[in-house]
Amino acid sequence: MPEAEKFNALGVGNGFPACITKVNVSTYDKWTTFSGWSKDNGPVGDAAKAESIAKSLRLAMKIYWNLYSVNGTLTATTVDPPDPDESVTLSSVNVLADPKAEPQSRVCHWLDDVESSDSDGGTSCAFEIFSRSSGGKIQIPIARLYQGSTSVESNFIGYGMLGGLDSRLTRISTNTGSTQIQISLWSMLNERLDDSDEFRDYAYVDLDGIYFVAYCYARNNDIESGSVSLDATTLSAYTLYDSTFGRQESEGQITSLTFYTY
Repeated sequence: MPEAEKFNALGVGNGFPACITKVNVSTYDKWTTFSGWSKDNGPVGDAAKAESIAKSLRLAMKIYWNLYSVNGTLTATTVDPPDPDESVTLSSVNVLADPKAEPQSRVCHWLDDVESSDSDGGTSCAFEIFSRSSGGKIQIPIARLYQGSTSVESNFIGYGMLGGLDSRLTRISTNTGSTQIQISLWSMLNERLDDSDEFRDYAYVDLDGIYFVAYCYARNNDIESGSVSLDATTLSAYTLYDSTFGRQESEGQITSLTFYTY
């Protein structure tokens, strides 16, 4: 485990260095707090609800202050004779891609431009950690989640990732031209239907004790000559394009998160 330098931060009295955005999750098809209070599964009784909220705060602070890396497997391959084979493999991204990523630096700065990527010709892979830093200002990716109006505190259910476009914790992806996969972790999402060459799967997942809405996506330009396999419950995706013009394959899985210790 990576070890960080110990430090003290005054913050604003909420566990973070700035105020937290409030989000009404009731309009989303799927949503969950970090502690697992979801649209489909909520705690029963005041004591259980209070414990779920407190746990989600602890997990939100763990992500904000101590997230170090997202780990998994990601492979993209293109075989297109007579051209040389193309192949790319990645296994993680860590916050050291951001020179200000040490936990003590997050007093003034959330992660910025955190990505690990590689390419070979037209074949590429990328691991990303969601960034909300802008112009040196603190833009915290954590939200207070409400099941109903955010002006009514009794609707408060705990903490999760911000909602809206690109408000995910992480995404891994490949692109070979004729195939593409994406696997990402969210706190709230609206589901979309499959298209003729695009396929999707959604699930609630527990990754290292933290709950997310998982989204798996695959694109295959000629599914008749290939295959697609998606399993959001295991955070995995695979697609194969196999034709007389060549073979393209994309495969990936998110397996774990790593955090700083002190």
